[in-house]
Amino acid sequence: MTNFISTMDALNDIVLLFWAFYFYLFFVCLFRVHCPSCFRLCAGKKPEHTPRAHKQVFIWRGVPGSGKDNYVYHRESFFEDSAEKNNTFAIVSNDEYFHKYNDSNFSGRDAMKAMSFCMNQYLNYLQFGVSRIYVSNVNNKGWMYTNFVKLAGMYNYEVVIVELKCYNMDYLKYFRDRTKFNTPINFCKNVFQDWDEDESSVWIDPYLGNHIGPLPGDS
Repeated sequence: MTNFISTMDALNDIVLLFWAFYFYLFFVCLFRVHCPSCFRLCAGKKPEHTPRAHKQVFIWRGVPGSGKDNYVYHRESFFEDSAEKNNTFAIVSNDEYFHKYNDSNFSGRDAMKAMSFCMNQYLNYLQFGVSRIYVSNVNNKGWMYTNFVKLAGMYNYEVVIVELKCYNMDYLKYFRDRTKFNTPINFCKNVFQDWDEDESSVWIDPYLGNHIGPLPGDS
């Protein structure tokens, strides 16, 4: 009788171990199917990252008339025969507000409206995932483009800050003569004289040509 009881106890232990192992496998499979990243983490494996398309935001810095927009088209022309030729790009600018609502005339009174208009366009392009977005403002002060940089990071864009150099007042006057929006010379001087240095920016020479033809003021 004692041997029979011992045998039954052993069988019960085996049955309990079987069911415990069964439920262990069941929950492991459930965990793996419904939370694969957590499963890899618990198993000591590195999480897998889905590859993202290479998206970039370019922050242009330059005095009025230095050729920011034209430099964009010049740069984009190199993609025409590349694998990225079908990728979209967009330019956002405060100037676009004056072109659309103020008969292409610059007005200091509407500067805040122009900045808001530009930011709204920028957000739309980020949300649509446009491949290359160019922020084409003077951006002489760091605070003017800080939010553009932060938002780009939130949408997984690489940020490149590009500065078109203005070497002296002669250059400034030359650029002023070819501005598209009749920008006052005093505004141009203020931008030139109140310039924040940004060590993270890439310096390039101002754009002196045009992808179509000479710009006003070009020799």
